[in-house]
Amino acid sequence: MLDGAMKCSRLRQTREQFGKPIASFQLVQDLLVKMIGNITASQCLVVRLSQMQDEGKLADEHASLARLSAP
Repeated sequence: MLDGAMKCSRLRQTREQFGKPIASFQLVQDLLVKMIGNITASQCLVVRLSQMQDEGKLADEHASLARLSAP
């Protein structure tokens, strides 16, 4: 997931639209920030669910939450 975000980040710096790099557009910046935030949140959830599995506290509802929040 993070590799895809990094590729998008590199693309936004090189691709141009209307004579300017697309990185200069606020919408593109906002979309990238949201994407990276979602990836980070998913990674944190996976770490926490792994800890709960190790402790024997993981329930079906938790696995459903992980599926629901997957990008």
